[in-house]
Amino acid sequence: MRTLLLSLASAAVLAASPTAFAAGGKAADGKADAKQGARGVELSALVLPVARDNRLVSYIFVSVRIDSADGKDLWDLRNRSHFLRDAVLRASHREPLAPEKDGSVSKAAVTALVLKAAQAHDASAKFSVVEVLSLGAGADF
Repeated sequence: MRTLLLSLASAAVLAASPTAFAAGGKAADGKADAKQGARGVELSALVLPVARDNRLVSYIFVSVRIDSADGKDLWDLRNRSHFLRDAVLRASHREPLAPEKDGSVSKAAVTALVLKAAQAHDASAKFSVVEVLSLGAGADF
């Protein structure tokens, strides 16, 4: 019984690892695109600050996927994705996102922030696409 619980716990830890979330892009028809999945890193559940007039008004919950432009394999970056996540969070606190007039945060602003942070984090890698997978506000602002 103890062995069964231990194996179930280790399987849950492996399933929740950053590399498990990193692979597997989707093509337009919904099928997995193996070529795109081999070039990308997914950062899920980022919590980014939103500020208006230099005052914090809320946080926004974002999941993004970053693809390589030069086609090189990003396994090393995937293994160090926690450092990339930290770079994005630090950049977002230096320059918080600003809400639009309707109170939403644009995907273009999130994309620009993540791409800038990724380039600053790893200058040797060329990133082409930052795809915003989910964008949800924590509260109305």
